[in-house]
Amino acid sequence: MVPYYRKFLNFDRRYFATAVIDLKGINRKGKLQQHHHNSESATGRDLKPVEFDSNFESGNLFHVYNVGHDHYELVLQNDINTRGNNQWFFFRVKNVQRNRTLRFSIVNLIKSDSLFNYGMKPTVFSKVRYERRNIGWIREGQKISYEPNQIKRECKETHFYTLNFEYKFQHDDDTVYFSHSYPYTYSDLSNYLTGVFARKEVGRSVTLKSLGRTVGKNRIDLLSVTSKKNSSKQKKIVWILARQHPG
Repeated sequence: MVPYYRKFLNFDRRYFATAVIDLKGINRKGKLQQHHHNSESATGRDLKPVEFDSNFESGNLFHVYNVGHDHYELVLQNDINTRGNNQWFFFRVKNVQRNRTLRFSIVNLIKSDSLFNYGMKPTVFSKVRYERRNIGWIREGQKISYEPNQIKRECKETHFYTLNFEYKFQHDDDTVYFSHSYPYTYSDLSNYLTGVFARKEVGRSVTLKSLGRTVGKNRIDLLSVTSKKNSSKQKKIVWILARQHPG
């Protein structure tokens, strides 16, 4: 018998997360239920429903389930054109009052070990903190762990892994971004290259041409840095490959 949550996830698994997960978040008809706790903080204030979003460049978050008081289980989309590889996460959270602590559990990671077990922390950006103190991305979080869970990977005799961490929000009316590492988007790269070639002296030693396009129709650029004085046949070539991974 096919579990009812598989019916809900009946789409192309090259692009979406597989075999989810927390059955508390799905009713018997296979539809998602949104859970909101109307609890109170230490100050007695009513808490607003927490908002999650990844609808921005390089964002990755598929579904969120509220499984307990201030505890959220998160499911990622698969990396594009893979058969279930999940590592990169990038999402933002709104409507969380100052001094409130949320616990996040990302439940469909596939690596058997992680630097999160050896001191690495998620990368965090607070919009209010940046506006007030000009502090950008930093690594933060408490009670971090990375461990196997009981969710089996589809068509494999292995289980998924869970990244757990807590974060205490420092400002009211803030928007806080969380990611696996420091994001560097395609737009960041394009803006950087535009700035480089805006300088007159660059054209003497740097050239840029397109090798083609990615599956997502983005340009694959080849940046060459060399002196034009000597023949290219007399030079050694150093290749630097970057941005082949999501994020």
